[in-house]
Amino acid sequence: MPDQQGGNAAAWRQHHDGCLEPGHHGLGRQRHWSATARCSRRATPPDRCAGHSAAAGQRRVHAHGSERDLQPVQAPAQSGPGHVRIPSPGGLRSRASTGVYDRISAVSTRAIRDARRAGGGLLMGLLKRLTKRRDRGTDTVVDTPVETIADQLRDEALFAQARERYLARLAAEGIPEPGAWLDPKRKPATVDDIAALYAVNPSFVDMLPWTEYLPQEQAMLLEDGKSLAAFYELTPIGTEGRDPEWLRKARDALENALQDSFDELDESPWVVQFYAKDETSWADYLETLHDYVQPRAQGTAFTEMYLQQFKHHLEAISKPGGLFEDTKVSQLPWRGQQRRVRMVVYRRCTGDGLVRGQTPSMYLKNICERLTGGLANAGIKTRRMDRHDIRHWLLHWFNPHPEHLGSKRQDIDRFFEIVNNRTVEPPEEGTLPLASGDDFSQCLFYSEPQSDAKKGLWYFDSRPHRVIVLDRLRDAPKTGHLTGENRKGGDALHALFDKLPEDTVLNITLVITPQDVLEAHLEKLARKSVGDNQASALTREAVDEARKLIGRKHKLYRGNVVFYLTGKDEQQLESRSMELANAMLSAGMEPVYPRDEVAPLSSYLRWLPAGFDVNKKHALDWYTQMMLAQHVANLSPVWGRASGTGNPGITLFNRGGAPLTFDPFNKLDRQMNAHLLLFGPTGSGKSATANNLLMQLIAIYRPRLFIIEAGNSFGLLGDFAQKLGLTVNRLKLAPGSGVSLAPFTDAIRLVSTPDKVTILDADDIEGSDEHLQTMPEQGEEERDVLGEMEIVARLMITGGEEREEARLTRADRSAIRHCILTAARTCFDAERAVKTEDVRDALSDAGKDTTLPEKRRERMFEMAEAMDMFCMGADGEMFNREGTPWPEADITILDLATYAREGYNAQLSVAYISLINTVNNIAERDQFKGRPIVNFTDEGHIITKNPLLSPYVIKITKMWRKLGAWFWLATQNIDDLPSAAAPMLNMIEWWICLNMPPDEVEKITTFRKLTPAQKSLMLSARKESGKYTEGVVLSKSMEVLFRAVPPSLLLALAMTEPEEKKQRYDLMQSLGVDELGAAMAIAHDLDRIRGIEPTTITFPASPLENLA
Repeated sequence: MPDQQGGNAAAWRQHHDGCLEPGHHGLGRQRHWSATARCSRRATPPDRCAGHSAAAGQRRVHAHGSERDLQPVQAPAQSGPGHVRIPSPGGLRSRASTGVYDRISAVSTRAIRDARRAGGGLLMGLLKRLTKRRDRGTDTVVDTPVETIADQLRDEALFAQARERYLARLAAEGIPEPGAWLDPKRKPATVDDIAALYAVNPSFVDMLPWTEYLPQEQAMLLEDGKSLAAFYELTPIGTEGRDPEWLRKARDALENALQDSFDELDESPWVVQFYAKDETSWADYLETLHDYVQPRAQGTAFTEMYLQQFKHHLEAISKPGGLFEDTKVSQLPWRGQQRRVRMVVYRRCTGDGLVRGQTPSMYLKNICERLTGGLANAGIKTRRMDRHDIRHWLLHWFNPHPEHLGSKRQDIDRFFEIVNNRTVEPPEEGTLPLASGDDFSQCLFYSEPQSDAKKGLWYFDSRPHRVIVLDRLRDAPKTGHLTGENRKGGDALHALFDKLPEDTVLNITLVITPQDVLEAHLEKLARKSVGDNQASALTREAVDEARKLIGRKHKLYRGNVVFYLTGKDEQQLESRSMELANAMLSAGMEPVYPRDEVAPLSSYLRWLPAGFDVNKKHALDWYTQMMLAQHVANLSPVWGRASGTGNPGITLFNRGGAPLTFDPFNKLDRQMNAHLLLFGPTGSGKSATANNLLMQLIAIYRPRLFIIEAGNSFGLLGDFAQKLGLTVNRLKLAPGSGVSLAPFTDAIRLVSTPDKVTILDADDIEGSDEHLQTMPEQGEEERDVLGEMEIVARLMITGGEEREEARLTRADRSAIRHCILTAARTCFDAERAVKTEDVRDALSDAGKDTTLPEKRRERMFEMAEAMDMFCMGADGEMFNREGTPWPEADITILDLATYAREGYNAQLSVAYISLINTVNNIAERDQFKGRPIVNFTDEGHIITKNPLLSPYVIKITKMWRKLGAWFWLATQNIDDLPSAAAPMLNMIEWWICLNMPPDEVEKITTFRKLTPAQKSLMLSARKESGKYTEGVVLSKSMEVLFRAVPPSLLLALAMTEPEEKKQRYDLMQSLGVDELGAAMAIAHDLDRIRGIEPTTITFPASPLENLA
């Protein structure tokens, strides 16, 4: 027989019986055949250790043998009295086989008996050694080593201990010991045993109601083949900082939606269910974020880095136990999670399912349109769920911890990505459907569900699940009782659902019961409540109260409230059950304890989506209780925290840990413009928030970004962007920097393109002032260039001083405008740009005009001399040249440097105007390229404290909406904003206010009208150092409270405090890195402090192509 067949036979024996060969570990019975006899043995069955070689069998051939710790058995060679001969096995006895055994010398009977007890392992060792000696031509008897009796006894003891350990391991795995099949007392298999092989346990799937999703009807077909269910995802109403009156109005609208949207049917009434769960799966959000990236930014190194880092950040903040303890607001752990609220609407049809001639699908469509319209009036957004959405929800429900690809989180996420891939390729043309069908419920399970009737538990992925039912309400629930943010005694402010155990699912089922049926039931209760005892009296009072409520149009329905719980094991499940019961009792809700629940396994199935069948006998009487529609509205999970508009141009968080998204650039989110104002007092986290906003804009939109700052707060952001392929241009406005600005460069338009200028009459001062007050949506498309140039000249003449500005008369303003026009004509004829000295010279020439009164000539000379200060020295170098052309760059960072100091007010204002002019020229040039432009000014209070600057900003930016350019301003001091800035601030639609104290909120009312609800929202914002900062977003379309918890990298890039700069410097010296490298090292340290696994950012070897 070939060696391969012999090897397979040896491997089969080693796998099933073990190996007692010297130097090998293993136990069991073995049979030994000669080489020739093995040829007659039939082939090993293919399913028994196929693919094992002999060598593999000696190492590790079966799972239960992987931990064998046995000592090798030495083959005793000492012979003694009572020699016998070893016959060959009877079934394989032949002349060829006995040839080997004939040459075996006699050994002691005791040794043979011990060898037989060991299963033949000893004899096999003797056989091999004797065969080797035969091949060498040596005498087997003479060469056999002699062992003492002590050695033999020691080997027997070791063998017995090893055998016991081996058999114990087999028994633990439910495997019979080797040779058990030879037991004569064991009964052979019977017919019933064979039939049991085909027995089927009760199917869990057969008890689920979902059969097939119908795309055209956008509904789920239930198990009866005619009933339909519609699934929705709801966006909750934000309750943070809302006053009670606002909440009451929203509650009344929700109550009306519930009791006015459904027809009340005696047979097969409508059922609406609400479900809520905090989920830590970010797949849907990350997919939305990835798809939202604009084409210009898609695939760039910066965007890919941001998406990767933000995904890591989301996974890190959603770790079990939370990222940190919120001691300022909720006094509970805070973690990243999404509170997903879903609604199911269905009706169990009977007969043909027709109601007044309407088919089930048509009737469902009409009811859903009514309901969603009513919910919209209450401020609740709805989205119809498709097959992928429903499957995603239920897959995570019934597969809580699949380990098919591994037990790590990324392995589980990969599993769900594979099994619920939305982009499934359609079948090829002519491909037949599956013969087994496409049952929706069948395709939800990837492991077998199990149940324990004694414990009342279902097991999915070996994790226990149970349901806890509400017994009764002790008190009337408040608005947002379960999921709304309410003050819970003391200073704690949180929702009851925040205190519930992780992975809890809330379900509220409401049956739209006809009111006449309930009134008849109340009448029956009243008739039976006879007597003078206390119970009867209380019952009569309750009936009377119910009748009064129904009479006031508060409808009474039947419903139930349950909570689904799970845990990694039964011990954790019991702990969570007790935690849930305590939370319910503290909220005036009495639960049915698990020990008292009747048929808990059935109860678990009863309240699954679309699972409650109202047509079953006693279904309403036994399993539901009377509930007022108002109480259901208060308990429903539609109360929560704001989540924004759903457009992730900018992503922050709410207090519950869910993403809060909005996008000023999106037309659906803005109503006027995308101009933005960021308010933040000192220490409120303004720099970190600003860096966060700008980084997200770069990743999503790749805009052309101009950052005007004082203090290098964004230098590290520029370094980081440059490392990832963006072009960065840095300018510093300081004497000797080589930078020059041309504040009058646009004056040439007054002559070159007069048709595109609003006002050309130098004496039409009123026209310029009216143009200043015109709102952007109502103004003309042309700029008031003459009015803008007048402001520049006035700043130079007055130095930005209020006293000098007060001296300026209407005649002075008219003279200034005439001189600007004169300078523009002169320079146009000379084909050169207008410089400051040209306007000065025009004023000086006007002072020489003898037709003017002497007083007017003196005033002209006086104004010319004032402007002369900007034509000489350092100021002349900066403002009296044709201007330094700016290179094309993705990001331009301008440091105001010297001009941000005290005493440079006029120079600062003129420089800022020149910068705004330059940005405006670029916006006009590139307006058809579709690339947005953002002019971000930090420390805006330094800029806007000049009364003349705000009017200029309004004049030049009011038309930016048509150019795709947006004015963003950040400031920390409202006191430095003059009253003249009010029109500018009113022009800005988006306000982000960070953690503002009450006095600052009152100061804001000077510039923007705030409602009581908005004031309450702003005053509710908090900050906890090292953890988060809160703020409010105010716009025409949204008023929300947000919580900023940025990644550690952003925090490290925005560190501007002196001690933080010192920390960076020390790391630069110790690690030998640049400032950006030190900041990234700090980010790693912050990750470790926050309990986050640090990530490494790899910068590309070569920069990407410049998209400027």
